[in-house]
Amino acid sequence: MKQSLLGSLLILLIPAADACMRVTPTTPGIPAVPCKACAKNALHVKEMGETESARPMTTDVTVTTGDCAQRTFTCVGMSAGIELFMAGDSAGTVMTPKDAVSLTATCNAAGKWEYMGRVISHVECSYVSAPGNKCKLCTKAQIAHLIRPGRGAKELTDDSIDLTRTCAVRTFKCDGRMAVIEVFGPGMEALGRVQGENQGDTAVFEVTCNADGTAWEAAGRTITAVECADAFLI
Repeated sequence: MKQSLLGSLLILLIPAADACMRVTPTTPGIPAVPCKACAKNALHVKEMGETESARPMTTDVTVTTGDCAQRTFTCVGMSAGIELFMAGDSAGTVMTPKDAVSLTATCNAAGKWEYMGRVISHVECSYVSAPGNKCKLCTKAQIAHLIRPGRGAKELTDDSIDLTRTCAVRTFKCDGRMAVIEVFGPGMEALGRVQGENQGDTAVFEVTCNADGTAWEAAGRTITAVECADAFLI
């Protein structure tokens, strides 16, 4: 990373400002709150290989229940830091004395992600080395979300990672009529379906990060893909 700030949570070169404002539509079809419409690709998360220091972002969660959408990044590792970039240029690094750091960007009225009032184009997770507890290092990219046509498949209702347990636990949730989550292993091996309780309308499936932090597992099997679907349409 180009810059490093130890101690309290700090950020370089970014003054505070209001990150979002509500806009009242003047014509039909314009959303009342455009600051909930930021696309994920409006803020690029650097992957391993893009730079020498880049590591997988541990979590990347977007919440739209507030006035404006917020996107929280978490980077876990020894001396972890999240470097921010404005228009591709480094704008500083957020760090803490601990081995986990989080940063929350807010969607603005122009559909851009901001941190402390400045538009951010890229973020990068980096650390000196993985922490001793590697089973918290699994990333979302290690399990694909499938939406195959003609099978009643759709987006998952929720996909969240809990880092408060001994090892990271990831929970998938699928809502729908007789909802199911289809589970796949390496090579797209079908491992079965998870149904809602009493064939209900909510299916929940949990996986745990393995000891090496290299894969998510359930019942000792590596999970590589999941698909949410309405069972009555399959």
